[in-house]
Amino acid sequence: MKLKILTIWILLISAGVAFGAATPVSDLVNVDTYLNTANNGVFDQVSWQHVNPFIDQGIGDYDLTLANGGILGAELVVNASEILWTGDPTSLVNDFLFVQFIDANGGIYEISPVLYGDNSIVIDPADLGVLHDVSATLLLTIANQNDIFPDDAYVGTSELIVTYESDLVVGGAGTQPIPAPGALVLGGLGWGLVGVLRRRRTL
Repeated sequence: MKLKILTIWILLISAGVAFGAATPVSDLVNVDTYLNTANNGVFDQVSWQHVNPFIDQGIGDYDLTLANGGILGAELVVNASEILWTGDPTSLVNDFLFVQFIDANGGIYEISPVLYGDNSIVIDPADLGVLHDVSATLLLTIANQNDIFPDDAYVGTSELIVTYESDLVVGGAGTQPIPAPGALVLGGLGWGLVGVLRRRRTL
């Protein structure tokens, strides 16, 4: 009987750990901007800002959770498309679109070149602060004398994703990691089953 109780308890604890698996949280910005190098003949640019979604949504203390091993990763995903001007006789060479993300230390993460669809770059969680400046720049590129026509680009959305381990979230200075709700529920069920089995044994 003791072995049976122990087995049930281990299975429930294992399931509780699964509930505390990696959880993504994101800050989505709808940039929704067309860029055209014809605007000033050389480049066109759009800028926006991302907030750290872990901090913005009040999940916990970011720095303490990071030190506790609870921040698993971060990623910037920019959805965009390049639009070739159909009258360009050498449209195989498009204008150059790139995105720059400024980290908390003033460093730069760059997606280069930005192509059609989702473009992503992994960011070191230690480089994230509260607020980050991001920009997309379209540069005029001239491959030869005939490629003198500007091309366009469209920047749709930008998403900053932070993935964390819920069991390792720290709520504030001097606090302990916050257990995952699933682990608490299953743990309670485990104790309940142990009690039931013990009562049956005494009957």
